[in-house]
Amino acid sequence: MFVNNYILFSAFIIFSFTNLLIAQQDTIYSADYILEHILDESIIEKEDSQLYDLIEQLHENPININTASSSDLMIIPLMNITIANNIIEHRNVNGDFFSVNELNEVKGISRDMINLIKQFITVQAVTKEEIEERIQKPKTYLLKFRSRMINDIQTRRGFSENIYSGSRTKMYNRIKYQPSSNIKFGGLIEKDAGETLYWDFYSLHLQIKDLGLINNVVLGDYTIEFGQGLAMWSPYSFSKSSNAIHPIIKRDRNLSPYTSAGEYNFLRGISLSMDFGKIIFTPFYSSIRYDATFIDSTNSFSSFNISGYHRTNNEINKKNNIKETVFGGRIDYNVMNSLDLSFLYFNTSFSNSLEPKTVHDIKGNRFDYYSLSYKTSIKNLFITGEFSFNRTALASINTIQLALSKDFIFVASIRNYPENYFSFYSNGFGETSITRNEFGIYTGFKWKTSFGIFNFYIDQFKFPNATFDNPLPSNGDELMISYSVKPLRSTHIFIRYLNERKEITKLVGVQNQIVDRRTQKVRGNVTISITNNIRLKSRAELVFVKRKETNFNETGLLLFQDIQIKPIKNFTAYARIIFFQTDSYASRIYEFENDLIGVMTNPSLFGSGMRWYLVLRYSFLH
Repeated sequence: MFVNNYILFSAFIIFSFTNLLIAQQDTIYSADYILEHILDESIIEKEDSQLYDLIEQLHENPININTASSSDLMIIPLMNITIANNIIEHRNVNGDFFSVNELNEVKGISRDMINLIKQFITVQAVTKEEIEERIQKPKTYLLKFRSRMINDIQTRRGFSENIYSGSRTKMYNRIKYQPSSNIKFGGLIEKDAGETLYWDFYSLHLQIKDLGLINNVVLGDYTIEFGQGLAMWSPYSFSKSSNAIHPIIKRDRNLSPYTSAGEYNFLRGISLSMDFGKIIFTPFYSSIRYDATFIDSTNSFSSFNISGYHRTNNEINKKNNIKETVFGGRIDYNVMNSLDLSFLYFNTSFSNSLEPKTVHDIKGNRFDYYSLSYKTSIKNLFITGEFSFNRTALASINTIQLALSKDFIFVASIRNYPENYFSFYSNGFGETSITRNEFGIYTGFKWKTSFGIFNFYIDQFKFPNATFDNPLPSNGDELMISYSVKPLRSTHIFIRYLNERKEITKLVGVQNQIVDRRTQKVRGNVTISITNNIRLKSRAELVFVKRKETNFNETGLLLFQDIQIKPIKNFTAYARIIFFQTDSYASRIYEFENDLIGVMTNPSLFGSGMRWYLVLRYSFLH
């Protein structure tokens, strides 16, 4: 019944505004809008993510398109080799860019793409008018403060049964201060619901740039991103998505301050980058304490995962009782304009030794890593890869991106992560996030036509040895097809089909057996910008899960109607109503939601119900 009512409701809202579509204005592009665009395409089935922090960092540290190489430009979200080469070609022919808006004169870049990427780029050269404007209005350096408090209306079991020691409030406070163009300071404190200390997790950093040979130094908390993430990466990572080209290639940013509240995968100490022309040397040192659960969770087939919760006596007793020390260095060598090579070495050691429970588990307390990464571009061909060695096994991934024409881009990648390879800081592309015990081949393309954009990929993968879920080797494959079109300037239609087959272990009769699980998902989005102040988005998604050997068949359905209104300057209202119905958790459906700034909510919806939210945002002093 609720489905029929929802369809009528959605139809009424959409078609009642049809007569307004003549006077269209573009959607206001912002970091929030770009993140929403990426998440709409993403295939992420986990409820927490730090992609918001990645987008925010890239927005605050734009790429200078007057000095950037094609490899530098590839760091920008949604960038591909064709657009990067067109920007450089325009610069070589016409000289430096005077304004970001000059991208409108670069061939092969649509207006929508310019609006998406211009948030992440800058220029050094300025026009005479801009120089005069800056003289009249000197540049100011901002103090940014973010604070939020979250409190559940319902009482969780941990509080009702007096299991948790602290209050129900979840607190977060972050400050960023830039006293000059080359100095930045930041810090945050965070408390989860049930914890006693309002600074249960804290983070600080000081970043200084342009000190002669030292072009970047960070004291405090930071991340090192290297190559394709096989040896060392930050918590920020894109996954497979409806964009078949972008997520497969990681864009490393080398040394960056850590500004997130996630309690893992970052370093605490000092690191600096020294620029010797064609060579950049980045040494780093870190000393940090983790909970004992760090060892418990890592010494298995599960991913590098620290809960960071200190609510119960057991959790509090494990707090900070393991010390980790990391030291190493990275060398980046620009062999020629079109070829970059990078070498990484680092050692990580723990105060306690990891004792293996099985023959496959990690053991010892000292681990060394050697990694070689490369990236090169030859006209419309971009090639990148990484080889990483942990004294036991060699992991590798190699990827090519080829623009066969200005409208057709092909990508292919092959990855091999041996069972006895591991890294505590890895975050490589793959079916799982542990960069271990996996072999895969990924191929895809993006094809822009006069009647829409098609994306396609097929990922074939296998796990040569037993995994945490399966006692025997297993395999699978995944196929995705998406189509997006703008029949009107204000209307965007998006359709995606995903078909995944994966071998899993299930009880068949009285025995556990490897069976095929087939999951098919169909999603349709319609987004309509009534004006630049009103935007509607509707979604319908179907999920079909089947296991033939066990006669298991389930379905799931999700429908939502979203509206964004900006009635006055600096004020925005977001509202969404969601209806969902699934047979069980196995046929669950995920959907990213607008939330407080800096929070990303991607709940798994299962069972039957309705969900709604209203978010109001007002910008003061803006």
